Amino acid sequence: MNDENEVTQPDIKPAIDRLFSAYAETDAMVRNGLLERAVTDHVSYWTRTGVLGSRQELSEFIADWLETNKGNAPQLMGEIQSFRNVARAAWKARLKGHFLIQEGETFFELASDGRLQSIINFSDPPHHVLISSGPQAYINAWNSDTEQEKSDALSGDWADDGRWVEMRFDVAGPRAIAQTMKAPINLAPVDGVMDVMQFDGFGKQIRFEVDVTHRDGREIGRFTDFVAIDQNGKTSRLAGFKGASLSMKHKTSGVDPEWNWSYVSGYEDPNGVFAGGSEVMHLASHRGKLYAANGYWEDNHWLVPEGAPKQSAQVLRLDSPEGPWVVDLDLGAESPPDIHIMKGNILKTITFTMDGDGNKLPSPVEILLMGASNIYSTTRVWTLNDDSGNWVGQTVGSGPRKANIRWVPRDVEIYIDKVTGQERVFMLMGNIGIISGVYDPDTPSRIRWDKKVEFPAEGELEVRALGLVEANGELYFSAGRSLFKRHDGAQPTYSEILKLSDPDDDTLNVEMGGIRGLSAIETPGADEQQSLIFMWAPHGRSRGTILRLDPDGKGGYTQHEEVVIGDLIPGFIKHDISVRKVLGAYNNFYQLIDPESGERVHIFGFQTQLMGNDEIVGQVRYYKGAPYAIRTKDQQYILGEINGLFEPGKARIIGPRSFVLSPFGDNHIYTAGYDSNFVESTGMAWIFNAHRDVWLAPLKKQD
Repeated sequence: MNDENEVTQPDIKPAIDRLFSAYAETDAMVRNGLLERAVTDHVSYWTRTGVLGSRQELSEFIADWLETNKGNAPQLMGEIQSFRNVARAAWKARLKGHFLIQEGETFFELASDGRLQSIINFSDPPHHVLISSGPQAYINAWNSDTEQEKSDALSGDWADDGRWVEMRFDVAGPRAIAQTMKAPINLAPVDGVMDVMQFDGFGKQIRFEVDVTHRDGREIGRFTDFVAIDQNGKTSRLAGFKGASLSMKHKTSGVDPEWNWSYVSGYEDPNGVFAGGSEVMHLASHRGKLYAANGYWEDNHWLVPEGAPKQSAQVLRLDSPEGPWVVDLDLGAESPPDIHIMKGNILKTITFTMDGDGNKLPSPVEILLMGASNIYSTTRVWTLNDDSGNWVGQTVGSGPRKANIRWVPRDVEIYIDKVTGQERVFMLMGNIGIISGVYDPDTPSRIRWDKKVEFPAEGELEVRALGLVEANGELYFSAGRSLFKRHDGAQPTYSEILKLSDPDDDTLNVEMGGIRGLSAIETPGADEQQSLIFMWAPHGRSRGTILRLDPDGKGGYTQHEEVVIGDLIPGFIKHDISVRKVLGAYNNFYQLIDPESGERVHIFGFQTQLMGNDEIVGQVRYYKGAPYAIRTKDQQYILGEINGLFEPGKARIIGPRSFVLSPFGDNHIYTAGYDSNFVESTGMAWIFNAHRDVWLAPLKKQD
């Protein structure tokens, strides 16, 4: 951005080439030889999960990477952009040359001996936070008018020897930098955010983009800057490269005009509390406000170095459609010190009409309930006190850790026992089973839970329970390939009424879940009855088969296949693709009234793994869009997509999990999700909303 004379620069590319050769070398002796020529003894190597401080640690890190990713090393993409002793380059790692494992952009700094002394890996997705500290000071300095104003803007955030390097100059210290900023230009941070990696004891590494214009508004272009912040919070280096980031996608770009991106993860809320998440698990409307439960699976606020504090899941609150989402509850902060909560597994308003003794309440009592666990040993529940605004937490169940046993709650339901007349709240607790409780205004949480699960009486469920629903006055829950029915009474029992099998694979993939989204709908041709409906997803080749169970009049059910979602996808996406897998119906089939026909329709979201067009798939070949299915009363299925059909330039918002009607009286439907799919997903949680007519527009196109 200045016209200083360019100086002779060292060639940094040979060291980078040797580094990437070392990435691919499985022989430790050969790899160490390459690294000895590529990096210094005490190279500083940053990733999203930590900082390495020696060549030996880097060699061990590469060995672990190759073992985990079956020998598939990252490869350079395009040219290395370099000047003076700094460079940047883009890279991708693919499994079998096709499945994207990871991608990103790396900043390099060369030592005087021709080896790399600093390697900063910004793997995607970025961790966006609002622009601040050194980057903001740098922008303020450029946008100031006088040399003194520029120096003043830098002095509070810049180290006395802090370096500023670009193509045509290399200076240090606020005064020298201010003297170098001669061009009359303005800088604007793209989307007002920066991508940050931060570790205690090491400071921060930042990348951000700026759009640069002349003071009269003429466009100059976009630049990418890499910033190092020391442990004292001072900028120790800023390296500026001409051109946009080689990999970073800004999440607010590419929003369809009919949709609104309500929650963009990764910022400090108005109270100064970090609001992030890799996923949003649930949405719930309660007393005129909207609540969301996030999670940090595969997020770098959860995947922290040993001993560092973990960010637990949170409940977020939205008070108005134009307002910001704020953190209402931090599950880790409101749990015992040794309990860390990765995901918010249940968020739902339940309504009691009776007390624990079966007496009718003067008026119904609504309680917003949050359920979660530390996965392997403890299940906790929080309830919101609407008068104080505080959440009350309690441990519902705990026990010793056992292999493959999860304590993760997934659903909650109010149900009145037909024999005893008692109203109870039931909650699924993963492999542990189903537990229940009653309304008790004298307990802080207003729910008195039983001391042990109602079912199974001994042992655990083979597969975690996922779905819970009342239909035709009976209570059902699903676990894996099985459907269970409760038999009411003072000593209730359960029976397995359905056990599905799959002709292609008899081994159930517990991560896929088997029966998903268990819901009750009107029985075709018999509106006074209810059928059960769900997605059947037993293994990694499942294509989203929707099954319906109709009452047979004899106490049993007849099974009907309504559709295979995978068969509808090629005609909807309209690319040269084939469908490998479909996973969806994360919570339930959401009921919505079509105002034109007055009929009920049901909506559920899904994600799909595709083979074919690389431009529309991301990590592990999942489609980058967020499709949903609309089921009509006559069992027709029409597909739609949140934020419109995906196209390059739009953000990746896969895995729609939850749907809820807006509490703000605007006839909008809110949806939320993302699915981390066992790959790094920092800050990918999302919430979108659109008018009901936008959601139902695919029906009109079908007509």
